[in-house]
Amino acid sequence: MAIAPDDHFIRMKEVRQRTGLSRATIYRKIGEGSFPPNRKLGGQAVAWLNSEVQSWLDAQIEAEPAKEPWVPPPPPPRRIAEKKAPPLVPNDKGAEAAAKIAGVVGVTIRDGEVP
Repeated sequence: MAIAPDDHFIRMKEVRQRTGLSRATIYRKIGEGSFPPNRKLGGQAVAWLNSEVQSWLDAQIEAEPAKEPWVPPPPPPRRIAEKKAPPLVPNDKGAEAAAKIAGVVGVTIRDGEVP
């Protein structure tokens, strides 16, 4: 089999990077016949034809069912805190403390007067 002039061999490291598969999975798929076989370069060196690996990747993408685009979930509803009026206490110290909490300082409440 002749190799096209623009084709080249790629080694295991690049095959793993491009496919995202582990070494064991690649060899298992070769045994099953669902991945392009490697070519012996001499000794223990093997490589894959770039065009065959790319064709396999293209086939995987085409075989994938169409998916709905991912949409982020809506943000949780925001709770808007209502400012509560400070509790009114019937004694002088309680009224003074409530006024300080409310941000009113130096206000005198006379007896019998409703704040």
